[in-house]
Amino acid sequence: MQKSFGNYIAGDWVAALSGCTFENRNPADTSDLVGVFADSGPEDVERAVRAAREAFPGWKALPAPRRGEILFRAAEALVRRKEDLARDMTREMGKVLDETRGYVQKVNRLLGSGFAPAPPPSDAASFFVPSGAVRPPPTRATARARRPEPARPRVYYKWRDTGGITHVAEAPPPEGTVYSMIRALD
Repeated sequence: MQKSFGNYIAGDWVAALSGCTFENRNPADTSDLVGVFADSGPEDVERAVRAAREAFPGWKALPAPRRGEILFRAAEALVRRKEDLARDMTREMGKVLDETRGYVQKVNRLLGSGFAPAPPPSDAASFFVPSGAVRPPPTRATARARRPEPARPRVYYKWRDTGGITHVAEAPPPEGTVYSMIRALD
């Protein structure tokens, strides 16, 4: 049975203004018709953007907890349908199933679901807290050394994650993290 899909605009499924459609077939099995979709053009995009702009004041007027509840319910639906959605995406795009599962999981994280708790907001302030001597843990190579090498300055990165845990490492922290550099003697 052939499935037809339109554009979801202003709460309704609508055909493209041109009336044109296109077939989407499984790249791994071209006899498998995934569905017939609206062949949308710039006018359809303008119509969708206009509807979104008109709907935004109503969304913005909802209290934040209510908006969060709506997004959480959408995330729960993704959790329930994760496997079906991943299989549909694999069938439609020809990607590996594990990859499409990852895509569904990423969207779910953006919605703030239970896959990974959303981190608390981070402050954007840089701070320095003296922590005394900083030395990495010994490795086998440094533990076997008979005589110490002359002290040389090394650079370490120190940052506090959104959970309040302080990290010190030779590698830089994740991109976008506020951190301070510490010069220490090895």
